Amino acid sequence: MINDWKLGMRMLRHAYGVKLNCITAGLLLLLEVPAVILGRVDGNGFLACYILLVMGMLPVQMLLSLSVSSMVQTSPMKKKLQTKIPALVNLTVMWAVYLAGTLLSCIMIWGKPENRGEMYGNLLLLALSLAMVMVYMGAAYKHFILASVCLIPVLCTAIAGGLTGGIRGFLMGMGKGIPLWQTALLGLAIVAAGAAAEYLLSLLFYKAPMDRMAQSGRLRREI
Repeated sequence: MINDWKLGMRMLRHAYGVKLNCITAGLLLLLEVPAVILGRVDGNGFLACYILLVMGMLPVQMLLSLSVSSMVQTSPMKKKLQTKIPALVNLTVMWAVYLAGTLLSCIMIWGKPENRGEMYGNLLLLALSLAMVMVYMGAAYKHFILASVCLIPVLCTAIAGGLTGGIRGFLMGMGKGIPLWQTALLGLAIVAAGAAAEYLLSLLFYKAPMDRMAQSGRLRREI
């Protein structure tokens, strides 16, 4: 398992659009500064968490872009490269995203205990959103339209609820009185469940061809 994860991380260097994705990640990272400041001011730090979520999607998108190449299609490791390895890489990336979100939440509630409930709700919503993104990735690269129709409305509703306060308020009630470390562990478990669901979906749809709609214009010509 560790060797599979290492292979996936090494292959990111050969993925399509590495420079563009690095620039995108850098710009998103710059946006974190005003988002954290805003979170300290109004007590709603979900925007900062949402930016992290978008950043977390980039590595596996890059990794799966390799699956359109003839080298991967004819490789004896093709199944692992489209199922187990992306799920392992995604798990570690999303765990890192969630822990970064936990750290930013600590910064946003530092000296402001009245914001504690809001931030705990944000963390639970971030974990659920990350899990939904992972489930989406498990199916989207083989059945893009079906996955989008089924999962994107649910994810958008969760994100909108986080930004406006509806769903976050419900999760605040669930997390009320729970220590931060327990909230963090619960979030990590939710993300792990998302990775397991992603892996199972990728196994289910493994034999289906790569969906042209899930690729950028240049890569579509390779399929």
